[in-house]
Amino acid sequence: MQGPPPRPTSFSTALQIYRAQGVRGFYRGLSASLLGVTEGTIQWSLYEQFKLVARVDPARPDDPAAGASWRTSAAAGAAKLVATVITYPHEVVRTRLRQPIPAGGTARYTSLVQSFRRVLAEEGWRALYGGMSAHLLRVIPNAAAMFYVYETCVGFAARSQAVRLVEENDLVVRE
Repeated sequence: MQGPPPRPTSFSTALQIYRAQGVRGFYRGLSASLLGVTEGTIQWSLYEQFKLVARVDPARPDDPAAGASWRTSAAAGAAKLVATVITYPHEVVRTRLRQPIPAGGTARYTSLVQSFRRVLAEEGWRALYGGMSAHLLRVIPNAAAMFYVYETCVGFAARSQAVRLVEENDLVVRE
């Protein structure tokens, strides 16, 4: 009785890529990945703007330490949603660029621009958003939790700094 075939290791996969495609095979999809950096930039920029609106608490309008709340989590989720919708096509193109080249064949997707053009021409613009809903279900809660922790840490550091400054000023006044 035979078991399942052994799973490939990182080394065996790297060796297979090198043998089939050479060093260039390790960099397939890199241009689309670099394009993906814009998502984080858009997300942080939007988050800072959304956070200003979210932090307006009528009960505590002057409290900068009241940052970590459901409001900032909502601002983070909204920022991630917008950034993802704007930049998601790069995920599709990156995945297409990383498709394995058939044995004895040629790559169907060869460059960033060629891949965008090919997907649009053959499948239409909707194909650039295929799989986005599942992606959003993963990344939005992650962004909300991450920014909540970030704001909690920043608020803690701000309060600690404020306490330290008050203690230092109190010592100076006593002397």
